[in-house]
Amino acid sequence: MLGQEDESTHAEQAIYYMSKKFTEWESNYLEIEKMCCALVWVMQRLQQYTLYHTIHLLSKANSLKYLFDNEGILQVDGEEDRPTWMIYFDGAVNSIRSGIGAVLISPNGRYYPVIAKIDFPCANNVAEYEACILGLQAAIDFKVKELKVFGDSMLTIFQTLGQWKRKEEKLVPYYEYLEELTENFEKVTFT
Repeated sequence: MLGQEDESTHAEQAIYYMSKKFTEWESNYLEIEKMCCALVWVMQRLQQYTLYHTIHLLSKANSLKYLFDNEGILQVDGEEDRPTWMIYFDGAVNSIRSGIGAVLISPNGRYYPVIAKIDFPCANNVAEYEACILGLQAAIDFKVKELKVFGDSMLTIFQTLGQWKRKEEKLVPYYEYLEELTENFEKVTFT
């Protein structure tokens, strides 16, 4: 614990620090992975405070630019002159928290990742649909006309292609919204 004097009231305020010793495996992480690991660890420890309060980030500088000052981290060079845009999507669910993500890849090989946290309990199939929808919404924001969609969820892909029936009632609204989103494209293929 450290004390700091408040200049307005001249009272001393306590400053608390949290620290974590990395395990042998964690010490082999890249620096960016260590930073992410530390952020996740701190947020898990402060969860009782962050659950019920809105957290605002105040910064004098662009925090993302500070974290990712090397542009090579933000984009990965890929094949040149792809004919269409592509999306790779995935959802993850566990007992503690769930998240979804998609990577939109432009024809010239630029990568645009989008991620989101799912704030409600759900099954893995729902998370996969949510991830696909997130990716399609990002593509619509980029005004993409032709799109190839890739995912590891056979259920989402084959139901969208019409090859599998929709048995679960809770997935029907997701399927219908996904179909509605695909109407925004001139050509969309699911693989």
